[in-house]
Amino acid sequence: MRKFCDFIEKFYKFFFYLSGVFLFIMFFVCAYSVITRLFGAPSIWADELIRFLMVFMAFTGAPWLINTKGDLVVDLSEIFFSKKKKLLHANHLIGDVITLAILVYLIFPTYSMSMKNMTSMTSAMQWTLGYVYLCMPVSFGFCAIAQIKNIVKFHILPKKEEGVSVKGEA
Repeated sequence: MRKFCDFIEKFYKFFFYLSGVFLFIMFFVCAYSVITRLFGAPSIWADELIRFLMVFMAFTGAPWLINTKGDLVVDLSEIFFSKKKKLLHANHLIGDVITLAILVYLIFPTYSMSMKNMTSMTSAMQWTLGYVYLCMPVSFGFCAIAQIKNIVKFHILPKKEEGVSVKGEA
């Protein structure tokens, strides 16, 4: 299980860089769009591409954020249960499992939505919207895998390591 966690942590660095690539491309397309507007010939496709790049950036960055637990968290349980470590740990486990359930659930309606839009085309670039929307269920799938890694790393492995140390001492 430790190897699984280590692999996920290394592999998900890819999503960090991919999100950065989308941001980099978005910056240059945005600059191009501003320059073409200044010369009186605004680009029709640039604004649409910027929107899609922003969506791709968000949905490729999400798995990395969940993997690193870098997403914004307001943890009120730390305030209420700071003295009761077992209760705090149980509260975190429940929250992690609920998050995993939501991520797994979101795969199915977003996949269905993308399949329903396979015949719809974007207005300026004539891309199939279903393929654009596919970034959502794929992202939710990778987010779910990252959340499983978090559950294993923070809730299952520490218990196994405690059990090994207790057995080794006896």
